[in-house]
Amino acid sequence: MPLGHDDRHLGPYTTGAAARASRLASLGCLWLSGVGLCVITLIILYQVFMRYVLSASPSWSEQAALYILVWTVLIAAAAGVREQFHIRIQAAQDALSPKRRRVAIIAAHAVTGLIGVFLAVYGTQLVTALWAYDIPTLGLPRGSAFLPLPLGGFLIAAFSAEHVLAIRKGLEVEPVWR
Repeated sequence: MPLGHDDRHLGPYTTGAAARASRLASLGCLWLSGVGLCVITLIILYQVFMRYVLSASPSWSEQAALYILVWTVLIAAAAGVREQFHIRIQAAQDALSPKRRRVAIIAAHAVTGLIGVFLAVYGTQLVTALWAYDIPTLGLPRGSAFLPLPLGGFLIAAFSAEHVLAIRKGLEVEPVWR
């Protein structure tokens, strides 16, 4: 259960333009990921129909589904950081005193933010290195398939920083789903 959704509520939610922008970005990520899953499903259904009913499997369908899957997973991961949909060990947090629990949660968000920075920096290098090559079946630059690495990494870092700043002020990040 996300922090603050039990008896250890930290305080009021963050407000202001930055909080609204973050909430909107997370909502956009969730919608984009949901649409991506639907499109992947349609592509796979089309591929199965074409292969087994018409014996004419399209050459692009598998690559397109994988391409969209990479985008969907990395964008959803960023939203998961903000919405706190990630897995954590609640029992370990419950065993800590309130002060140590707060420090542990801040440290966890800081590590997550550093991973986001890593994805953003090295993902940008990967995109740049692969942009000149094409995905033959799709006619798209190979680097575009890895573009969600720096985008998702940036969002992960930003959402993690938002959580750290909110906790330090005794506030919470309001989840989109509430």
